[in-house]
Amino acid sequence: MGAAQRPHHARHSLLAVLGPHRVLHGPRRLSHLRGAHRRRHRLQLSRDVRRRLHRVLAARARHRARPARAHHAHRTRRHRHPDLRARPASALTVSLLETTAITKTFGANRAVDAVDFTVRAGELLALIGSNGAGKTTLVNLISGLLRADEGTIRFSGKDITRQTVNQRIRAGIARSFQLVNLFDHLSAFDNVALTIFARQGKTRSLTTLAGRDQAVADESMSILKEFGLAPKAPTLAGGLSQGERKLLDVAIAYALRPTLLFLDEPTSGVSTREKAPIMDVVTSIVRSGNITAVVIEHDMDIVFRYSDRIVAMHQGAILADGTPDEIRRNEQVTTTLIGTGETA
Repeated sequence: MGAAQRPHHARHSLLAVLGPHRVLHGPRRLSHLRGAHRRRHRLQLSRDVRRRLHRVLAARARHRARPARAHHAHRTRRHRHPDLRARPASALTVSLLETTAITKTFGANRAVDAVDFTVRAGELLALIGSNGAGKTTLVNLISGLLRADEGTIRFSGKDITRQTVNQRIRAGIARSFQLVNLFDHLSAFDNVALTIFARQGKTRSLTTLAGRDQAVADESMSILKEFGLAPKAPTLAGGLSQGERKLLDVAIAYALRPTLLFLDEPTSGVSTREKAPIMDVVTSIVRSGNITAVVIEHDMDIVFRYSDRIVAMHQGAILADGTPDEIRRNEQVTTTLIGTGETA
């Protein structure tokens, strides 16, 4: 995909609103939120940052699309050790997301060409295809980073085609990115806590909340525990390993409490040894939390092992749609994508 086709890949949660380069005059960790370490210090945000936070995210408090799931319930479900294997397609029949003839053109290139794409509630869907197939553009259209030239997008039965990114986040759509975008000069704990503040619409009083909002501190630690990152809570994000950064990136998207979560190559840039453990954690949380997930992934071992359904794209169109077994036996997919190794 050419430079003209790439939207800005900053996160459209709190991190997208600010951008890592805008955040603090002199980064001061929020770890005083926890227990005896809680003091009278305040998060040092510039006036411009506070204004951006309030203007863009304050509507969150007024327009909550649905109540956030209680994190204690999530923690209880984790103890049940959910089955990580793909679920039968017959159990996944209700459509959560539907695009109809969705189209996006860049000059003479139809990056997405009248695509009908469906995501069923509760499934983990893998989206595969060679470079330039249209995968990322399709996800950008659904998440709101790009506007469609033609076609419609429906989510939970509502037309969201013209909604903004933040409206779609409020509706329950979240996303992590292939290129991890964190506040490297803040701790892992702070990265999650800031996103929770934003989700709850606590933006105008953000500078005074740091010393008193124990509920946010508790939820932040609960999320870090779910992702196996609790020991890294005080560690600056910039000091985490690549695998830990990937998990933290997903944890931040998860902190928005989405219904639909897009994961853009969650195992890219990590060692082969780390891939399965990362996906085990992510898949367990997705399945136990009743979250629908769409994973853009080039590693076919990961795709076949973890997905309920696979959609293959080629030259802006849907090439095939089926279960892992059906895609594995699909001669057209094998010849066009899998056989050539061009699924990135």
